[in-house]
Amino acid sequence: MLTPVQEKVMDISEPARRISDDTARNIILKITDHMSIDDFKRMAKKVRWECIVKMLEEGLDICQIVRLTGISRATVYRCANLSGFIKARVSDRSAS
Repeated sequence: MLTPVQEKVMDISEPARRISDDTARNIILKITDHMSIDDFKRMAKKVRWECIVKMLEEGLDICQIVRLTGISRATVYRCANLSGFIKARVSDRSAS
């Protein structure tokens, strides 16, 4: 028999949010209109940042975007931070 604390710990009310890399690749290809990684890196900064924000909105995490696009972690993090995405996620976590 489980104690109330053990039951609460084992109760998983939210499904896992992690997206597989295969699914993430498909999302990236859809957002970038099947553009190659080299072309994605060379596109205008503003357009590239808009694509990164869309990737974040689709549920990709910063590490996946970095790994699958080759864009630096600092650039992706800065984009997420300036777009307000990170602040929104922090406030979501503190609200629960």
